Amino acid sequence: MFRYLLKSGVSYTILSFLQPVLGFLLLPFITQNYSKESYGIYVLLLVFYVFFTLISGLGLSQAMSNYHFNHISDIQSSKNFLKSVFQYATAFNIGIFLLGGGLIITFYSNPLLTNTSIILAILCGLSEVYSNSSLVYFKNLKKIRIASICSLIAIFSNLIFSLLVIFQKFDLSFLFLAKFTTNILILILVYFIEKLWQANSRFEMIKPGLTYSIKLIPWLIFAWFLYYIDRFIIEDKIDFETLGTFGIIITISGAIQIFYTGATGAIQPLFMEAFLKKDKKKEVEFLSWFTNIAGIGFLGMISLIGLIEVVLGDVYLGIGQSIFIASFAFFFTILHYIVNVELVAQKRSQLVGIFNSISGIIYLVIIYFDKSLTLSEVIWYFLFSKMIGSILILTTFGIIKKQLSIVLSIIQNFIPYVFLFFAALLLSKYMHYQWAYCIVGVIGIILIMLLKAKHIWRFINAN
Repeated sequence: MFRYLLKSGVSYTILSFLQPVLGFLLLPFITQNYSKESYGIYVLLLVFYVFFTLISGLGLSQAMSNYHFNHISDIQSSKNFLKSVFQYATAFNIGIFLLGGGLIITFYSNPLLTNTSIILAILCGLSEVYSNSSLVYFKNLKKIRIASICSLIAIFSNLIFSLLVIFQKFDLSFLFLAKFTTNILILILVYFIEKLWQANSRFEMIKPGLTYSIKLIPWLIFAWFLYYIDRFIIEDKIDFETLGTFGIIITISGAIQIFYTGATGAIQPLFMEAFLKKDKKKEVEFLSWFTNIAGIGFLGMISLIGLIEVVLGDVYLGIGQSIFIASFAFFFTILHYIVNVELVAQKRSQLVGIFNSISGIIYLVIIYFDKSLTLSEVIWYFLFSKMIGSILILTTFGIIKKQLSIVLSIIQNFIPYVFLFFAALLLSKYMHYQWAYCIVGVIGIILIMLLKAKHIWRFINAN
């Protein structure tokens, strides 16, 4: 069992890292070949894409993780279930496309967004149900090799199609066509691997999962609203060029989340084992790994800001200061993540959603009512909202759940990075910010590695 956990954890962690990393590789090509305004339009189209991804197939891929297990003991029943998901998701998507797409094209008016670009974003979002469901299907069956192969095909085919779009200088909305083509390719591939033409689809098989997923959709839409509606506010109050710059900042700084969410596949099974054994010491040790992995990501990010600016091109010179602030904001979200890991294990994850909502609402209200909004202010508001939400959730978790030992451990691991953030901020007043961030980032990584060397060695030997 442990060998499987380690094998699957490493495989899925690498894949979790690989997909967004390859996405980041596209950024320099985009910034060198397209204007800020073009990227701003693409950022707004991404909002539509994410929305339709969430409601694709009425959320059936969300139900795959649990309801597929009702059929997993019988190979034919398992295939019948997957085919039912594909066929009924397609039927639902046709209705969603006609209704949702029609409403957006009819009532949303922006001269820079063509109907074709909006349709491509919608179709791409709706097609995600195929690749997401396929990956969960193979994971549930513990077919790590097939899941990995399908993921790699999806990643590299999307990369190739996207590079073709960029080098031919097609409109950036065609990146959605590239992803849509990839999703359809995965659908066809899975049909052949599992010989789904021999399977039978029945509505009764997906009905329980559909009931579950439909109840989940309002909360997914609410989360989408909190995380993505700021793009519309920025575009309306400032302009598409600023929105494009904001999109670049959030995309790059958000890479920090890849470090700790990608490591989940390897660390969370070990944490759950310690949790079930009620081994608090081990539990705290594994939670501290999430903080330090995110911290290394933050320090690595700020140490490379000078290089990032060079790669992005002259038009983005000065963007590093905003990336620095936004990176620290994303680093602060590790507190949400750690508390969520603990509460999920306790089957009490409602608190995280509540305080995530509070921080999101605070941020949106501030930028909406700021009449002279600037990009710099948006980034600082983004940081403050993350700080408020994280401090609230951590405090409440410690008091209500009486988990003070865990809270103190989280704070102990978190404080060094806060000091390093302020050190970089202070040093940038006496030298160029690129050098200041690089010096603090490199020194910070060395210090953390030295402080944690003993724990790293013990972790390797024990696990």
